Amino acid sequence: MRTALVFLMLALPLSAAGDSQIARGKAAAGAELRFTINVPRVLKLELLDHPPTLEVSAQDVALGHVTVRGLRLDILANDRAGYRLRAQLSGAAFDGVEVVGLDEPVAAGREGTVVRMPSNAGKARAAPRGVEYIFRLERDAQPGVYRWPVVLSLEAP
Repeated sequence: MRTALVFLMLALPLSAAGDSQIARGKAAAGAELRFTINVPRVLKLELLDHPPTLEVSAQDVALGHVTVRGLRLDILANDRAGYRLRAQLSGAAFDGVEVVGLDEPVAAGREGTVVRMPSNAGKARAAPRGVEYIFRLERDAQPGVYRWPVVLSLEAP
């Protein structure tokens, strides 16, 4: 019997305190709501205004390079770590290429190059970027029409 009385005496103050806290609105209810949004990674490169061929004139051969202006790149990359731009040169008449007008300088030789670019995540989508290509010619390059000599692609960081 003594055990029962002690239990009642201990239980009463706890329940009485609980009732008074509920009456005063201080009791806290426990609930949690969690949700996640997964945004898929997007890496998209579109070459705008790029011709399928490049004409090399006798004057270009004498200068040692061909400069092409008025072209645009539309890049959509939403990874917070940025992206990598790969430039691969092809064609026997060309020794190197520079792409001017991007966030980082891009220069590639015959072996190609990969340049890390900064993130665009969280920013408004940028308009297509105007770029300029400067193609260095081989010493023995001949005037003529060549297939477009550089391939650009995007890679995850």
